[in-house]
Amino acid sequence: MLVPVAIVAGALITILTFIFRSDPHTGESLANAPTLDTPDGAQVSRCSDFEGSAPIKSGEDLWLTVSFGNTFYWRQTVQETTSRWSAPHVTVGTASDANQRFEIRLFFIDDATSQFMRGITGWSSDGKPGYYLTIGAPPGVRAVYETSVIRNSVPNATAC
Repeated sequence: MLVPVAIVAGALITILTFIFRSDPHTGESLANAPTLDTPDGAQVSRCSDFEGSAPIKSGEDLWLTVSFGNTFYWRQTVQETTSRWSAPHVTVGTASDANQRFEIRLFFIDDATSQFMRGITGWSSDGKPGYYLTIGAPPGVRAVYETSVIRNSVPNATAC
């Protein structure tokens, strides 16, 4: 009899989360949660542009990660308008990673941590933020959006 109770409880949490549009773990509203325009499971090139929507949050910056396993490549997004962001010229994997699945995650990161990460990544020659590589996510940060993409099958594609 415990299995049906667990199923009913799980379904109730899912329904309440949908109705109230809040994260069941934190209670934070999901109505204005960041989104990515690239659909889940989409094929992407090795050099990809990502964009989506997200509210501007005072004291926090939006960062995007491309991860494979436990390795995270961090890239600060560019806030285009009050509700749109972009991350142009993002390298997805190595030349030999064709047809591999990569996780794309979005994180709101506090200003102090974001400033530290920007100091390490620096800026690329085109004036855009560079990359920051970690094994796992830094302490205290939580993904606010997750999806996966498949690197297209173009062999030996060049990085951005």
